[in-house]
Amino acid sequence: VSWAGRCVEESGIKQWKKFVKLLSFILTIWQTICILIYINKSYKMLVLRKENIMNECFYCEDGEKRKSLMIEICRLKYSTVYLNRNQKYRGRCVVKLNDHKTEYFQMDTEERNGYFAETAAVAKAIFELYHPDKINYATFGDLVPHVHIHVVPKYQNGADWGSPFDDTQGKVVLEEAEYQEMVDALGAKIKELMNY
Repeated sequence: VSWAGRCVEESGIKQWKKFVKLLSFILTIWQTICILIYINKSYKMLVLRKENIMNECFYCEDGEKRKSLMIEICRLKYSTVYLNRNQKYRGRCVVKLNDHKTEYFQMDTEERNGYFAETAAVAKAIFELYHPDKINYATFGDLVPHVHIHVVPKYQNGADWGSPFDDTQGKVVLEEAEYQEMVDALGAKIKELMNY
């Protein structure tokens, strides 16, 4: 006869209730241990995934590929501003979020408001310096999953007026001195507008 059986025979229902309570307590401890192990493994997987994303992110790496496509203009509180090397759309910039996030909703209110205020200042600087007829804004991220906005000035008699900007056709490459002149002018204007 098992211990559980003897308890029932000897002391009846009181002992059986104690046994069930003890068993329930042991199961609760076991479940808690299993949950903690699962949480620990999940956390480690998230950390590794974040490290891999950070190592594979075009903007976080900030390597030769990024530098071959754009030139850093300035780093602000929430964003870094780049001048596109392809100046098919004169004044075109990219505003990337400094923290690695892939979606707007991942930002808290302060970061989101700050990021969009800085993006607006970049657009205004482009508008004041290059006088486009309209500024287009584009956010993608399928292939470069890091929050960034393409700020693309459009001109009525220029490339792709009335349709989305297109990087596949036509390229305008400037001399390094021209890029530097644009970087200096845009950087000064953006900082002026942001009161830096």
